[in-house]
Parts: sequence; structure tokens; C-alpha cells
Amino acid sequence: MSEAATGASGALVLLGLASVLGCSRSPEGAGAVRPNLVVVTLDTTRADRLGFMGHAAAETPHLDALAAGGTVFTEARTCVPLTLPAHASLWTGLYPPAHGIRDNGVASLGAAAETLAERAKVAGYATGAFVSAFVLDGQYGLDQGFDVYDDVPTRRLISGGFIEERPANETVDAALAWIETVERPYLLWVHLFDPHAPYAPPGGDPDASAEEAYDGEIAFCDAELGRLFAALGGATDEPATVVCVTSDHGEAFGEHGEATHGVFVYDATLRVPLVFAGPGVPAGARDATPASIVDVAPTLLALAGLPPAADAHGAALLGGDGGAPRRPIWFESLNGWIDHRWSPLIGVTNGVDKVIEAPRPELFDVRADPGERDDRAGRDEASLARLRDAARSAWSALARERPLAEAREIGEEERRTLEQLGYTVGAGGAGGDAPYPAPDLPDPKDRIGVETAKNRALALMARFRADPARNGAALDRAIALLERALVDDPRAPLLHESLGACLVQRREFERGVEHLRECLALRPERVEARHALAVAFLALGHQDDARRELRRCLDDQPSFVLAARTLAMHLEDAKEWAAAADAWRHFLREWDGDDEHRRAAREGLVRALANE
Repeated sequence: MSEAATGASGALVLLGLASVLGCSRSPEGAGAVRPNLVVVTLDTTRADRLGFMGHAAAETPHLDALAAGGTVFTEARTCVPLTLPAHASLWTGLYPPAHGIRDNGVASLGAAAETLAERAKVAGYATGAFVSAFVLDGQYGLDQGFDVYDDVPTRRLISGGFIEERPANETVDAALAWIETVERPYLLWVHLFDPHAPYAPPGGDPDASAEEAYDGEIAFCDAELGRLFAALGGATDEPATVVCVTSDHGEAFGEHGEATHGVFVYDATLRVPLVFAGPGVPAGARDATPASIVDVAPTLLALAGLPPAADAHGAALLGGDGGAPRRPIWFESLNGWIDHRWSPLIGVTNGVDKVIEAPRPELFDVRADPGERDDRAGRDEASLARLRDAARSAWSALARERPLAEAREIGEEERRTLEQLGYTVGAGGAGGDAPYPAPDLPDPKDRIGVETAKNRALALMARFRADPARNGAALDRAIALLERALVDDPRAPLLHESLGACLVQRREFERGVEHLRECLALRPERVEARHALAVAFLALGHQDDARRELRRCLDDQPSFVLAARTLAMHLEDAKEWAAAADAWRHFLREWDGDDEHRRAAREGLVRALANE
């Protein structure tokens, strides 16, 4: 960091401290002024990559200053290492089995759920949310209770190629503009997506390692949060401001074989930062009480002097009677079950002992062994049995609750947008049918190489699509990875789809057809695979087969306009002008993207009509 930047950061640290720590009054009592509530979620941010959590290389002066003036919960964990379900837990105070969102994209929060934003709005708060990635789009239900829900503009894709996210500076700009327009008190949520892969901080070193680039993304977020903290008000402002900073989940860098997050529930992806600062919050405190992301909403309600939600699983860590409660923390991951029908993973921890229920259960002392390298399951049968009983009891109790989510039909363009963000949406519905971990299911520990290979192959495919002329080797490497992964997981439909699409790109059409058919036998709703199959049929001269697949694409998913364009161009080549005109009309009805593709479709329609 340059000398000028360091000086600017120091000034912002002081401003941030003045704004969020300026008032130490509790809002309790008749006529008390309720504080502003500010929630910052740093996507994909490990607890141990921040300065105040001991990372010497961190450049996080604003967050460090906030932590120094507030209370840090050093044993905080998410309850699920995926963005949408974790945020649903944060805003409702409920574990995933109760709110019903178990993965990204497969369900939306139901209207029966009550969010912190809804409770704050009833209490007279202005409410605004500013999120930075499509995975938290308003259609997934987290907009409940917000006067303004400023999410990322989305477009239907003609052929992939971009990620639906916005950088921290733009999200903070939008939040700052909103603050200037609203009456106080307000509830503000700022979600910053930058630390999520791929890691590419502005002005970053192109030769930096993945972990260095990841640290750079967090440093960029910290600098932008300095601007936000400076704008929250001064020491004499009424009302004062309570700030909470946390994350939805962490990130793995190869620990236990996991490349990013989502499948495993080790602490690389489970432990998150959790800081509160402002009125009613002890300054300079560090608390090792086990805490969960479900505790955020109850704690903010308590600090605002508002009554707790009766059905919340979380508890007030501050602002209540008797301090933070000690109880086991629940966590889960159904990602492997939903995507592959591998075993679900569930577990509990008391901040020292931690059990992971799986076909081969694991037991760790996370305080003495934070890297979870020493599995004690075979040496401490008493502790293992006790925690397994606790995990099963929690699972049984949660399974009896009525999920508040609403299942969603996932369009292929939406699915593809999520996949470009690194989230594979599987066929397992919302996950409510997931069984208890059992030996007759594949253990994700034995299959993580499949997930890693798939993710590497998808990245290589994206590189090839961006510049086919220069990146032919990337396509070859993707094919080799997918072929090896299929040896270990031969019935994984997404592996067959990806390999089939790669083979079609390499003009190995007959092999491509074989794998695409295998995918569709397992996952007939995958219109992307069906479109690739149609392209292969066209190349092989099987025109009737190609038309059948393209028309089924459009029957199953009308908004999948890539199929309409392919069909229209094929019909033009066949000089079937009336049918081509219908296909171009379909494209124009469904397309809501850029004008260039709309103009080309209109030209196609005019051409078809002129030749009828």
C-alpha cells in the first residue's frame, strides 16, 4: 500500500471509529432513540484472513479499528457454507432446515418467514439493502422487509461469458447515496462479493498467488468500507449506529482437498468473522463463546431494544440478560447430496469439540487442532458418541419444523448465471428429502476430487470460449479432467454434460452425442445439454433430430433464447422461411439483453418475411 493510501486509510479509521463508537448509551427505556443498524456481509471471507483475527499480512485497517472499538466473537461459524442459505439464516435467525433454503438457486424464502428487516420496518426503521451478486437477487426472497433492495442488474445470456456481480466501490456508492435520502433510524445491509473466486483485486499483481489475490480482494473491501464507516455519522449524532460485520462462509485453499467452498464443513469454510460495535457493545472485548450466523438478527434486535422473535434458533449475544449463551452450534452442507447424491454432511460444535456426521464420522478438537488434521473419532469413542447423539437430536428436532421456503423452477439462463458465479445447481430440489448421513451413501471425502476437477474444467472451458483461437489447449485440458472425473463418478450428469459440450466444441460430434444423451437420461431438464446435442446433430446431418431437440428446449424453457436463435438460423439455411420467422419472433419475445442481438434478430425476421 502506498504512503498516500496509508495516510488516507488512517484518516478513515479515525472517522470510522468516531461514527460507529461515538455513543455508548443503550436504547433501552421509554422514549429512547433507537440506533441505526448496519449489517455488512463480506462474501467468502475466512475469519483467519483479517488483521484483527491475527493475519499478519492483512491490510484491513478499517475493520481492525472497528474490532478494536467493539466486541469480536472469535468462535463464530456459519451454519452452511453457501451464500443464499447462509444469508437466509442471518436474516431470519433460523437454521436452514427451518427456513428451507438448503442451496443456492433452488428455493426462495417464503412469505411466512419473518426477517430482521420486516421487524425493523414495523418498528419505524427505513430499510435498504445493497447486494453485489446475482446469487442474492431479490427473487430469492431476501428482499422481504426492505424499502429498497438494490441488487445486481441481470440479463439473459446469449452465450455466457460474464459474471453477474458488481465491485465493492459501486455497491458502497449506492449505499452512501441511499443514506443521504432517508430518515433515521435506518437498517442498512451492504453485501460485498469481491473475495469470492475468481480473485482479481483492482490493480492487483497478475503474478500473485491465489491467496495473495484473495487477500487483495479483502483489502479492497476494507478500503471501501472505510468510506462507508466515515459516512455513518459522528459522535454527537442522534441516533448513533450499531455495526455488525460478518461473512456468509469462508474459503478453502486446498484444505482437505477442497478448492473453494460448498461441499465440506471444515472450519476453513465454516469459521467466519463476527464483530459488533456501537451503543450497548463492550469496547475492546474478545469473546470465545461459540456463536453462529443465526445469532446476528437476535443480537441486533436486542441492541435496538426490540423484542426477540419467538421462533428463532439464534440468541442475543449482546444486549440481553446474562451475556452470550453457551450451546452447541449446528451446521450442515447438502451440496454434495443435491448435486451428486453423495451423503449430506451435518454436525455440531461447542467451540472445542466438533463432530461431522458422514458415512465415516469425524471428531476434532478445533481449539487445539484448528486445521482439523487430527481426526479423533477412532480414539475418543465417548466424545464421539456424545456429539453424534447431539447432532442426531438437533437433526431430528429441525426435521420436524415446517420449512418456510418456496421451491422454484430454475430457468437455464438463471442456472447458467449461478454456475458462472461458481455455483452448480443440482437436481435434488431444495434438499428437504436429504437422508441422514449413512454408510450406504458415497462419502464426499472420497469424491472431492470429482468436484475439484469439474470446477477446474469449467474454468478452462470459460477461457476457451473467451478466445477459442488462442486457447485450444485449455479445451484439451478440460476434456482430460472431465474424463478422469467420470472414472470416479460415472453417473454424474453435469460431468457428462460438460464433457459432451467440450467434445462438440472440438468437433468430436459422435462422442459428444454419447455423453450429452447420458446427461439427459439422468437430467432431462438440462436444456443447455439438449442444445449442445442439437448442435452436434446438425453437424452430423441429423436435421430432424436437431429440430426435435431445439423445439423441446423452447417448450421446456421458453426464455432459453440461444435455442431459438440456433433454430432460426438452421431454418433459414433450409429455406423454410415461415418457420424461421416464427423462431425469430420467439427470440424477440424473450430477449431482454443488449440491443446488438435484438437488432440481429430483427434483421433475421425481416429477411425471413421477405422470402416467404
